[in-house]
Formats: sequence, C-alpha cells, structure tokens
Amino acid sequence: MPDNNLYSVNLLVDTPAIKDEFGTHERIAEAIASAIKSEDGGITIGLEGGWGSGKSTVINLVKKKISINENKNATIVLFDAWAHQGDPLRRTFLETVISHLQNEKWVDTEK
Repeated sequence: MPDNNLYSVNLLVDTPAIKDEFGTHERIAEAIASAIKSEDGGITIGLEGGWGSGKSTVINLVKKKISINENKNATIVLFDAWAHQGDPLRRTFLETVISHLQNEKWVDTEK
C-alpha cells in the first residue's frame, strides 16, 4: 500500500488577482484607466481574452485606479457572455447595462 504522504497535490486557484505580481496586467489597466480619465465624453471599452488570461484581474486593477466609488463620472458594467449562451445576446446585454445603471442611480427607475 503506497504512503499517501509521498503524493501531495498543489492546486492553483482560479480567482482574479487584486495585485499584479509581474506587471503585465498593471500596464494594461493603467492604459485603460488613463483612457477613461482623459475622455470628456462617453467611452466604451471591451476587454477580450481567452479563459484564464487575466481579464477579471485587469478589471479589478482598473476599478482601483479610477476609484469607481469616489468618481461618479465612471462606472464599470461587467457582462459575462459565457453565462448567457443560448440567450438573446443583445437583449441580455442591454438588460444588464440598464440594471447596472439603475442600481448605480445613473437613471431614474420611475421612467
């Protein structure tokens, strides 16, 4: 019978980081935050990448850089297309945006 102490398993967690240990995501987040801060009008940014490429990490870093809670001139709407496979994508996306804007008090829910 094998000794179970000889076979250890180390699993890597797949959760978004709050700190970029290597700097790659930090540079992308800085560029996005800079674009958001310098834009006088509206701006829409789509962040695309493969599974596990660090999209959520970049979003977390951007949120910290533009201080969403302190700056009411910017908001981030998260939309996970994978979670809505099979749904009418355009409608689901617009419903997500509207719901977010209502929750953030950007639009009057009475109208």
